[in-house]
Amino acid sequence: MTGAYITSGRANVTGSLSNFDPSLLVPTADLGLSLSVNWYSTSFSNGGTESRKLNDLAKLRNPENKVIATYRDASKLEELNKLSSEQANTTRLDLVQLDMNDDGSCAAAVNEVKSKTTSVDVLIINAGVNNQIDSLLDQSIDDVATTFNTNVLGPLRITQHFVPLFNKHRGKDSIAPSYGISKTALNMMGRKLAYELEPSNVAVVLVHPGWVQTDMGGSDAPITPVQSIGGMLKVIGQVDLKNSGEYWQWDGERLPW
Repeated sequence: MTGAYITSGRANVTGSLSNFDPSLLVPTADLGLSLSVNWYSTSFSNGGTESRKLNDLAKLRNPENKVIATYRDASKLEELNKLSSEQANTTRLDLVQLDMNDDGSCAAAVNEVKSKTTSVDVLIINAGVNNQIDSLLDQSIDDVATTFNTNVLGPLRITQHFVPLFNKHRGKDSIAPSYGISKTALNMMGRKLAYELEPSNVAVVLVHPGWVQTDMGGSDAPITPVQSIGGMLKVIGQVDLKNSGEYWQWDGERLPW
C-alpha cells in the first residue's frame, strides 16, 4: 500500500509505505526536504554528512524508487552534484533548489517537482537550525524568532506547498492549530526558564486556566472567570523550587508532561 508519509526531525525515511523497512532509517544532521512511483523528496542543508546519507537514500532496494533532494545553498553542491551524476543513468536522483523559509522558493520548487512527477509518495522534512549559544535569558528575540521560523514554520510551509502532490483527500480540519502549537512552545519555554532560574531561587509555574467563559472561550464554556482565577491563585500560592517547571490545572490537578 502506498500513501503519504510526513516526518519532521533528524531522520531520513528511506522506504515508501509499500515497502517500508525500519532498518532503512538513516540519522542525519540538518538536511532539508526529500520526495518519492515511489518518489521521495528531502530537504538538505548541503553538509557532507547529509550528502552521504542521501547516497544511502538513493540506493534503495526498490529499483523503481526515485529521489528528489532539495538544497538551499547552490554554492555548496559539490557532493550532491557528484551523487546526482552517479545516478544519472538511472534517473533516480534529481536536485531542486528550495528555501523552506521562503514561500516563493517553496512554490517554485513544487512547480519543478511537478515537471518531473505528478505525485509524491514520501515527503521527508528534516532541515533545521540550532542558533542557541547563550542562555535563553540572554538570547536575542531575533535569534529565537529565526529558529522558530525554520524549525516550526518551515516544515509547515513545506507541507502546505507539497501536500497537494500526495493526491489524497484531506482529513478533518483541526481546531485552532496555530494556537495549540504556540501554547506547546510556551510550555517548553517555561520548562527551560525553570531550569535556568533555579540557581537564582526563582520558581516558574505553568497553569492551564481551563475552558473559561471569556470572549475566546465563549458562553458555552463550563468554567467562570471567577472560578478559574481563584483556582489559579491557589496553585500559584503553592509553588516553590521543588515543583518549579511543573504543569498544573486551574483546579489544583497536576498535569503530566
